[in-house]
Amino acid sequence: MKMEKLMNSRKSDLKTHSVIAELEGILLVSPSSFPYYMLLAVEAGSLLRGFALLLVYPFLLFLQHYVSKSMAAKILIFISVAGVPFQDIEKVGRTVVPRFYASDVRRETWKVFKSCMKKKVVVTSMPEVIVRPFVQEYLGGDEVLGTELEVDNKTGKATGFIRSGDVSIGDVRKTVGEHAPVVGLWGVDSGHRFMDLCKKNIVLQHDSSAKRAASNDLEAISIFHDGRFVHRPDPVTALLLFLWMPLGFILSLLRIIIFLGIPLRLARSFLQLSGVRIIVHGSSIKTTGVGHLFVLNHRNNLDPIFVCISLGRCLPCVTYRLNRLFQILSPIPTKALTRARNVDAATVSELLKESDLIMCPEGTTSRGPYLLRFSGMFAGLTDMIVPVAINTTEGMFHGTNFNGSKIIDPLFFFMNPFPTYEITFLDSVDGEHSCKSGRSRFDVANYVQKALGEKLGFKCTTLTRKDKYVKLGGRNANI
Repeated sequence: MKMEKLMNSRKSDLKTHSVIAELEGILLVSPSSFPYYMLLAVEAGSLLRGFALLLVYPFLLFLQHYVSKSMAAKILIFISVAGVPFQDIEKVGRTVVPRFYASDVRRETWKVFKSCMKKKVVVTSMPEVIVRPFVQEYLGGDEVLGTELEVDNKTGKATGFIRSGDVSIGDVRKTVGEHAPVVGLWGVDSGHRFMDLCKKNIVLQHDSSAKRAASNDLEAISIFHDGRFVHRPDPVTALLLFLWMPLGFILSLLRIIIFLGIPLRLARSFLQLSGVRIIVHGSSIKTTGVGHLFVLNHRNNLDPIFVCISLGRCLPCVTYRLNRLFQILSPIPTKALTRARNVDAATVSELLKESDLIMCPEGTTSRGPYLLRFSGMFAGLTDMIVPVAINTTEGMFHGTNFNGSKIIDPLFFFMNPFPTYEITFLDSVDGEHSCKSGRSRFDVANYVQKALGEKLGFKCTTLTRKDKYVKLGGRNANI
């Protein structure tokens, strides 16, 4: 049956059907699993493991086309996960892979998959632990049939081997039931094994030019995501990234030395000479007084430092998570908060009596075009609040990562060839919107968040820092 004919049929005709669909090249535009194994190797393992995967890729291509696809897949899995804690593999499936999958969903097959209202099953060549979070959350799928990783019960680490081979007809029949009407979405090379199970079969060629579904058309959007790579590490992209890394590391160290070795008033010029773009909008407040609270949305651990560079002044900042080494190396004074509201309020009040102050009330970095709910603690401590909108652009590496030490985040940000910091100072919160006029501290916090969101074009959410860490940490939460 042609795709056009099925798509032109009424959606109600498919409501009573289950659906089985291949992931690679059918539900997704790209037929290659290599980028996701690279993400798995780097994010759950290390850059060295990812480099090893890249080195053997030409051999794996030869093996796949001329010897055995199954053998090539087993080698991919072994290099990617051997000796890696299984909980880290699960974390990559929840926090890194879904964003890249979501940007590659094939629009025409997604519409068919979504229209079937009974059981939805996805067949993949990948380990199911990597694919399942995306399929269930973003595609509304029920089951994922893929390979199962073997795990050492004593160490909790993947052995690199698999417990089961390719998905069998029996696996599919058991999952969808014996007599259920089923729509099958298959590739030319693999669908013939399962066609007898389906009432309607759609067989498609892989098409790299196929239109992709809009991200807001999926069952969920990617608010919380993680990982170092900005772009999907396809073989060519991964090669360019690894070729750049030695030079990028040297460039990053040079930029960090500039950060630490020269006065802030000179840092902006020197950083821009090194390729870091710093764009400042709005009226930079040059007050020499005390009590101004600069309230930032949080994109990177370097945010307060770049605000100080933009102001040409060394101001203290407060933060919830503070690495001791980062505190020592930071060119501006930093103070850790305890998350005990009374203690933190007293700390901020004392600092405001001595100087202006910088705070990121989101409480954590937020990478996407969304703002997490602002803490209202800051709003009742001063009426001299200056919202500061922060946006960053990285070409290769993100300067934040949930998994790993936060001290190396600036290193990766500065490894980008031409990273950008865009800083916009908004008008101070006036009397009408301050606590002095009778507004609650939550109203003031919401007003500041809305002002920043409108300026940046970001969506304000009611999600909190706690929601983020529950989500990325893998515990069940109603987010």
